Amino acid sequence: MRTVRIVTTCAHDTEAVAARLAPRIRAGDVVALRGDMGAGKTTFVRGLARALGYAGRVVSPTYTLAARYPGSLPIDHLDAYFGEKERAFLREGGAELLGGEGVALVEWPDRIEDLLPEDRLEIELAFGTRDETREIRASGTGTRGADLAAALEESA
Repeated sequence: MRTVRIVTTCAHDTEAVAARLAPRIRAGDVVALRGDMGAGKTTFVRGLARALGYAGRVVSPTYTLAARYPGSLPIDHLDAYFGEKERAFLREGGAELLGGEGVALVEWPDRIEDLLPEDRLEIELAFGTRDETREIRASGTGTRGADLAAALEESA
């Protein structure tokens, strides 16, 4: 599995990296967003949402479990920080959001790993060596995920 590495220097740059996915992302895609609190997971979601035409507020849905952002392609933003609540939500019908009519972006995917599709884009965000820098590592766990990771590299 090949990993694409990108360093950003501010939130705007992180959003711009996510926006590069917009032309290639399609319904049914799943993006797993990994990283510590404050690493930029929600910032990444905001960048993709803006690129797909959503102009509203994007916040982490930690307590609501999921949020939908309409645009040219709907985004389903899920937060599995409270793993058992998210597992119950997915078991009770929320699983249709994974691989559904929109693109699903999942924060804290390690807490619901067994419920995620095997073919997905993995994004890991980490704090860089300087205050505002972030390192974004993208890789795919299947054919489609690998194509999306390659798209980030090609558009750099």
